[in-house]
Amino acid sequence: MPTPNEEPNRMSQAVRAEFSLLTAQDVADLLKVKIGWIYDQVEAETFPVIRLGRQLRFRVSDIQAYLDARYHGVTPYGHLHPVRPVSSRRGRPRRQ
Repeated sequence: MPTPNEEPNRMSQAVRAEFSLLTAQDVADLLKVKIGWIYDQVEAETFPVIRLGRQLRFRVSDIQAYLDARYHGVTPYGHLHPVRPVSSRRGRPRRQ
């Protein structure tokens, strides 16, 4: 029989990890992008988000799926991302 101290901790670590939610700042830090980029992607509906009232939360598994899809060229929502060639030149194109 569990002791009174064990009752609140009945969820296993695996379950907690599955349901742990990140804030927008957590995701921005994780992806090393500005938080504004996260909000822009959420607003454009290209980034998976859970809305809890006015709060935004993100599942680690959704972020991983998003990154995997971007790596393969498809968003989690099935939209294709155009593949842009990587230019060896930086800056503005030269005028001719």
